[in-house]
Amino acid sequence: MRKSDRDFAKLIPEGLATSDNTFLVLDAAGEQIGTGWLKHGYLPGVTYGYSLYIQEEHRGKGYGRAAMAAGEQATLAAGDSALMFTVWGGNEVAMNLYTGAGYQVMEESRSIGLPVT
Repeated sequence: MRKSDRDFAKLIPEGLATSDNTFLVLDAAGEQIGTGWLKHGYLPGVTYGYSLYIQEEHRGKGYGRAAMAAGEQATLAAGDSALMFTVWGGNEVAMNLYTGAGYQVMEESRSIGLPVT
């Protein structure tokens, strides 16, 4: 919890008013169904998606793709030409969403748990 507090204080020192960030609240029919957070200029010309979350009961209805489209529009509006996300292994739902939307894998790591002696 303390690390998270320190990270947020560093990444968004002015909260929602922190420049070069876009914070999305996703709603359908007036109900909040998800959120997103983008950091523009993360790398030259690149926006980084720190988070994209769609509530579980609203998944599989196209809202994730709509959120990706909103993120892409915000990226272009901020003057960046690429949008990237990190997806951890095992998150098949997110991997399928990004792959289906045309995103390509840029880097991949693998690990193995070793027996403790």
